[in-house]
Amino acid sequence: MMIIYIVIAACDGPKLWKGTVSLRERLSYGVLMLGAVYLSLDYALDKKWPMLTQLIDTFFTAPARSIVDSLRVPS
Repeated sequence: MMIIYIVIAACDGPKLWKGTVSLRERLSYGVLMLGAVYLSLDYALDKKWPMLTQLIDTFFTAPARSIVDSLRVPS
């Protein structure tokens, strides 16, 4: 499993660092690869790590509730 990610990094690495790829594209690629590696390790090792949706909920639930509450019109 990790061999596949090493091969992908070896093939894409020169294009990302020496090519005309913007910082935004590099960051997007890195975030997607980190997510894929995380989920692969979670599946392969059969760990009970939090799913990505649980991590996102942890960070965005409170701000989303405060935004919705501030937009609610009193009846």
